[in-house]
Amino acid sequence: MSKALVVRYNTWYQGIVNMRNYYESYVEQQALKLATSLFPDFYCIPCKFSFGHATAKNREADIILVSKKFNKWVIIEVELSTKKSLKHTFDQLEVFTSPIFTSGALANDLIRKNKNLLLYKSQLINLFTNKAPEVTVLLDHLNEKVKNKIISRFPIVSVCALEIYKEFDGDYNMYLVKGEYPHLTISW
Repeated sequence: MSKALVVRYNTWYQGIVNMRNYYESYVEQQALKLATSLFPDFYCIPCKFSFGHATAKNREADIILVSKKFNKWVIIEVELSTKKSLKHTFDQLEVFTSPIFTSGALANDLIRKNKNLLLYKSQLINLFTNKAPEVTVLLDHLNEKVKNKIISRFPIVSVCALEIYKEFDGDYNMYLVKGEYPHLTISW
C-alpha cells in the first residue's frame, strides 16, 4: 500500500492506485488540471485527433503538448499501470511513433480546443510539418515492469507517472511525479 505523510500538517495520504476504483480518464483529467505545473513550457491540449499510420489502424491521442517556443511537440498517451495486457498501448504507440496526418488539420483541431493558439497557426503548421513528435506514456503509477516492456518495444518513447494521493478524509490533493517528463532543453 502506497501512503505519504505530509509532516507539516500531520496528514496521511493514500495512493489511489491501491484503491482500483478510478479510470484512465480520471488520470487524464488530473494531468490536464495540473498542466501548467507539470508542463510549464508547453501548451497542453486535450486531444482526440485521429492519427493515421501506413500499416496500422488510426488511433487517437489523449493529450498534445506544444512547446511555447514552437520547437517541439509531444503526443501523450495516458494509461493505467495495472492493465493486464499492453497490446492496446503498443498498437497506439505504433501509430504515434510514426503518425500520418495533415498538419493543417491537426493545427485546426488544437486551435478549436485552445483559441489562444489561433495567433500561432502558421507556427503550429510549420512545427507539425517539420518536426516529428516525441511520444510519452503517462502512467498512474510508475510500474517498472510496465515501463520496461514499453521501453524495450519502443526505445524512443519516454515513460512517466502522475501518482495521485487521496487525503484520508476524501480530498484528492497530493501528487507525485516520476519518470521522464517532457521538458525543454536550455541552451547556454
